[in-house]
Amino acid sequence: MSTTGNLEKADFERERKTLLVSLHAKALDCAAAKPVLGDRSAAAAAQRLDYDYAQLRVRTDDAIAMVIRAKQLDDWTAQFLAAHPAATVLHLGCGLDRRCDRVERPGTPTWFDVDFPDVVALAQRLYPAAEGQRYVGADVTDGDWLDAIPASGEVIVVAEGLTMLLTEAEMRALVERIGRKFGHGEYIFDVYNTIAIRSMNRHQTIQATGAELCWGVDDINDVTAWAPGLRLEQEWFIVGSPYVGRMPFTSILISRLMHLSPKLRRFSRLVRISF
Repeated sequence: MSTTGNLEKADFERERKTLLVSLHAKALDCAAAKPVLGDRSAAAAAQRLDYDYAQLRVRTDDAIAMVIRAKQLDDWTAQFLAAHPAATVLHLGCGLDRRCDRVERPGTPTWFDVDFPDVVALAQRLYPAAEGQRYVGADVTDGDWLDAIPASGEVIVVAEGLTMLLTEAEMRALVERIGRKFGHGEYIFDVYNTIAIRSMNRHQTIQATGAELCWGVDDINDVTAWAPGLRLEQEWFIVGSPYVGRMPFTSILISRLMHLSPKLRRFSRLVRISF
């Protein structure tokens, strides 16, 4: 365990810096009186980084929205693995998240955490190895990394806070490559609509990271039209979560009003797409 004088550096810029936002949100949740995730690994990892999280300007409601997102993706992953215990898990753009520690994994699933080599190197220093879990240091948009992944049985592809950092062409190519490789499985990820992309690029936290959000989806049927066999199983709205009640009063009110509007409730949502 690192001490105060032996902290890990987190010298990330732009898109990579968004992983610190997610980590900080999980650490804040862990310290809350009634946490949503209660991820102690994330809290410990956040303390081991030599980083001033205040510069990210993360608001309470935004932090809660991020852990709501993570909780639902955890639940869907656990449900899939309960039905397919020997499945392969591709956790894309994993950052410093340890979903493999939070999700019950019956059977012997092979879990691949994929992110840039420098991100993976830091994650390996922060977290102990987990049974069945492996890191892959690569840009997810580079197709070469997928060649080394064994294709057997079902696959679940999990992406949290990634899709909006890619272009539509990059995301489509990724979906098509994985579909050709595995044949059957499920994609679960969060997505913004085009209103949200414009709004979030002006958000104080996104501006603090220097990242630029690119891809927004108004109609998820545009995604399922990419390839034969893609089918929307579920679309889940952040503002409809019961955990929204943990937010400050004004944010609760805004969320409830947004949920009444078909367009605004799609500002930020999660989708399950089978193939």
